[in-house]
Amino acid sequence: MATRELRVSDPVARFYGHRFSIRDISSYEQFEERKILGCIPQKIEGNCGCICGPLSCIRYLVNPTVFFAAVAIIWSFVIWCAVDTEHAPEILGQAQDFVVKYFGWFYISSLITFGLFATYLVFSRFGDIKLGHPDKPPKYSILTWFSMLFSAGVGVGLYFFGVAEPIFHFADMQAGNSRWYEGSINEQAMDALNVSWFHWGLTASAIYCVAALPLAYQHHVLGQPLRESICFVPLIGKKYADGIIGQLIDLTSVIGTMFGVATSLGLGVLQINAGLAFIFNVKQDLKTQLIIIWVITLCATGSVLTGLDAGIRRLSEINFGFSFIVIIFVFFALDPIYLINLFIQGIGYHFQWIL
Repeated sequence: MATRELRVSDPVARFYGHRFSIRDISSYEQFEERKILGCIPQKIEGNCGCICGPLSCIRYLVNPTVFFAAVAIIWSFVIWCAVDTEHAPEILGQAQDFVVKYFGWFYISSLITFGLFATYLVFSRFGDIKLGHPDKPPKYSILTWFSMLFSAGVGVGLYFFGVAEPIFHFADMQAGNSRWYEGSINEQAMDALNVSWFHWGLTASAIYCVAALPLAYQHHVLGQPLRESICFVPLIGKKYADGIIGQLIDLTSVIGTMFGVATSLGLGVLQINAGLAFIFNVKQDLKTQLIIIWVITLCATGSVLTGLDAGIRRLSEINFGFSFIVIIFVFFALDPIYLINLFIQGIGYHFQWIL
């Protein structure tokens, strides 16, 4: 079978140390068949003879070191928060205050740096790199792709903080507890929207790009397993990426992703419980919220097990469609002219502030 070289961008190829070559369409289809639920798993052979003699050699679909370490750390944190209800919130609050006080500058500068870097990628030659086979059309339309990104990324948080955060900042300014307290009411409203857009707008989306683009390139172009440590091979070498340093990178990414998903789930549960209480007079208590969590978890598990096409894709499209219904209702139920003026003025003020 003839082998055909896929010439990715020369600077990218030099950075990763080799050119990517893949066989014809038939081999590409075999490459697709390696995937489980849309992803290429990391298969690791491990010796479990110390646990049970017959299990001397097992082929895993996950990294057992990262998996069991992540489970132990996450469950230890959950149990601690559930048992020590008196001191855990206080300690976590102090930790958050420490991070905000001493690393707030790092957060702001990182957002700006990531935003500039993502903008450069869009308008540079690297923006033409196709994340996939060069002769295959995109598997999903732009609308479907954006629906999955929206639902899996910022959907719940955006609907919660899209309303709560501007009001929080505006109330803080009105009370004199913010650096913008001296401005007029209109200026305070614009500043409240501006800070919220900085947290949820283009600069925030750039964080996803910086973390996801190297992973997508390695996975969809080079055919590597979907793990974050693969992205560090050009920087630290394959030896260290597959060793303890790579294990720590993967462990950190798993724990960070898990706590991020848990935060979105918690915000979604509070919203659903509040909506049910407002419409059907359902109690807002821990028992109701636990039931909601189990229902959402079962739906999410079913979505993942049915695969990317049948589960996640369809749920994302339905969710994105309902979001448009909500937006249209709010737009026409309130004052459309005022909302249009506020939106345009907010965009101009935001870009003026960034530039």
